[in-house]
Amino acid sequence: MAGGLAVIVSFLAVLYAQGALRPFMAEASSAFAETSALPAAVAVGHAPALEQTLATAEAAVTRREDSVRRLSKGRVEGVRITFYDCLGQGFCGKMASGRRVYEGAAACSWDMAAGTKFVIQGDPTGRVYTCEDRGLLTNTWVDIFWRDPANGWRWQAAVGSQGSIDILETPR
Repeated sequence: MAGGLAVIVSFLAVLYAQGALRPFMAEASSAFAETSALPAAVAVGHAPALEQTLATAEAAVTRREDSVRRLSKGRVEGVRITFYDCLGQGFCGKMASGRRVYEGAAACSWDMAAGTKFVIQGDPTGRVYTCEDRGLLTNTWVDIFWRDPANGWRWQAAVGSQGSIDILETPR
């Protein structure tokens, strides 16, 4: 199953690199745009075959999420910290949680359960973030949403690309 998911992810990475997903990213979350082949398939008339592939991929993602060792409360060092945005990257729609993106929303790696609350050490905003979105993130990575990339870059310069987070709460 992991091999099949790797093939799907590779296929989607090629589509993403070629810009084939760009028209569909304006109203999709980062998780949807980075993990779904369905919009591109519909555009070229191959939806039925890819609907099955998408269903298989979604089942694999659910199993992956259930099988990953989760981070727990406390300080976590060496976290990769990045941002995603609406105006530059087109991530303006809904997150994996179903909520519309908002400034300060967090897409988290699979080792952080959905709903995990955390703070980033040295973050000038002082925000408490909640993992509400997913993306193609390796373990121990947080990706914070900014509407305007200029604000995201200023924030990134202040917090750095590697740092520490304090996990305040994990879902039960």
